[in-house]
Amino acid sequence: MLDRFDDHNDVSRSWEVFGGQLGTGCGNLSLGNSLYFGKPGYRIAHTMDLDTTNLRTLQFIVQLGSVQNTATCRRPQDRSENVFVQFSTNHGLAWSTLRELNYQFFSHKPTAVELNLPKIAKSSTTSFRWWQPIGKKGREKAQWAIDNVQVLGNHKNSKGFHDTFNPIVIENWFLTQHGIPRPGCASADKALTFAADHTEEHYAETWDFEIQSATFLQYDINLGCGYHSNPFTVQLEFSIDKGRTWSLVSPPCMPPDVGCTSYSSGTVHTSDQYSNWTRITVYLPHRAISPSTRFRWIEVMKYSGHAWAIDNVYLGDACPWMCSGHGYCTGKKCLCDAGFKPPHCVPEKPLPCELRDTFDSFSNQTVWPEIYGGEISSRCGVLVSGTALVFYKEGVRMAVTQDLDLTAAQYIQFTLKYGCHGSVPATITRGNGIFVQFSNNGGITWHLLKELHFSAETAPQFYMIPLKDPTALTNATRLRLWQPITASTSVMQWAIDDFYVGGMIVKPNVLYDPLDLIPQPDAWLFWPGGGMEDFCMSNKARDSLVFSSTEGERSLYTRDMTVMDDYVIQFELKVGCGITISPEDPVSLQYSSDQG
Repeated sequence: MLDRFDDHNDVSRSWEVFGGQLGTGCGNLSLGNSLYFGKPGYRIAHTMDLDTTNLRTLQFIVQLGSVQNTATCRRPQDRSENVFVQFSTNHGLAWSTLRELNYQFFSHKPTAVELNLPKIAKSSTTSFRWWQPIGKKGREKAQWAIDNVQVLGNHKNSKGFHDTFNPIVIENWFLTQHGIPRPGCASADKALTFAADHTEEHYAETWDFEIQSATFLQYDINLGCGYHSNPFTVQLEFSIDKGRTWSLVSPPCMPPDVGCTSYSSGTVHTSDQYSNWTRITVYLPHRAISPSTRFRWIEVMKYSGHAWAIDNVYLGDACPWMCSGHGYCTGKKCLCDAGFKPPHCVPEKPLPCELRDTFDSFSNQTVWPEIYGGEISSRCGVLVSGTALVFYKEGVRMAVTQDLDLTAAQYIQFTLKYGCHGSVPATITRGNGIFVQFSNNGGITWHLLKELHFSAETAPQFYMIPLKDPTALTNATRLRLWQPITASTSVMQWAIDDFYVGGMIVKPNVLYDPLDLIPQPDAWLFWPGGGMEDFCMSNKARDSLVFSSTEGERSLYTRDMTVMDDYVIQFELKVGCGITISPEDPVSLQYSSDQG
């Protein structure tokens, strides 16, 4: 037996009801209507006779009054307003109690109840009833409601589902507290959307499913729906005991934690990072494997709820290569993102093989599709020259690159500054450091390349990180810099400048650049403080690379080259542009054989 009370027809086909009707007088217990009891007099819901010989449990959701004490769902006062769950094996002549629903516990929120059927309740003519005894004359009792009533046997749970909420497949969901399928949150179609005008918990809970080692979970999420005033989080959890206890699918792992495979924020999603629609693909842990596992997305609430939504939920067997993190899994097949091709969602065309950014203009959203907690500015001073990418905001501090073809890449280099204007506190923990990580599957999993410990040294420092891990050298690898533990805006700020990833296995052995228009990108890495101008304002019209910046470094770096014994270097140089300069400020010609 299963009844969700979602149709608008009379329930008399399966129930005998006194004092109740379909409605939402006590709110949405699940999706749509529930069986609501608010009339005076008898309040009884009585099922038809059922054959429970081979059945095991009775499950339902109940709300007994409300601590909000609304007109249609009043706060219960004492035990006389409790509701009894009973069974009869003789057509209702005699009743035995399975559970007394206590007003103190069941008035806070819609609560799932599972009752094991005793041996004496298993017969070919068993019926169940929910009964609130008549109280004293003239005294109104608290209203109540039930939903999602089912009597289950030793059935085998489904192995998964796919729901786009257009329309919602109600068989997939046990309870959606304040979540309604509707257009919103800038979704292309309907999504399961949670409004911000409730003080009760916001969550979506699935039914039980059989989880195996090859099962994984994928979904889209949007926190804040484009606007929110205060940061909040939504967690993905699982339960293997019918919702009695819950655990995070993937707990956060941050220093000084040990024993986890990689550092990540797990399935704790923050509104800072997921304020736009984002696809998330989750490997399920071994501890979630069971014949009866359910999942829920729940907002961690402090005062009142926020607007958020989920969409395109898929639970089932993994698609090939998990769609490489660049597509949706739909029944063992991948629906690939634009620019990626099936069956594994690999790049259709070669991706860029290097990334170079001086952060001297607005951030390039193609190169850096995700930047959280930072912006291009000079608030951290000059690191190399001009502006830098400065991370100073509260919450998540992270920068993620586009996917790159790093099959021939050699290293990553950048200049980093810890602390801005004395923002390094006296006590620094390992968690305040910065991780340089890579992902070769579209951000599903992240692996550590280098951990940069936060230092009291606040001068800009140059870093070169060799790319020696072969799993990082793929045709679709993305990088990220991430500070796991932050504080307020005033402390532990940091900034990066002149970021480069690339290099070549076979180095060029010739460099020629007349420097007529712009420095040739295939010849030079960076030229901080320099720009193409008239050569020292000479009468002869001649553009040259002129270094006239008054702040930061003034230099010109070649790419790595192959240099033989008989090589020479030739160039034209003019220092001072006719003005005598101090011998303490020479222009030096240097070389490096270890990537700088």
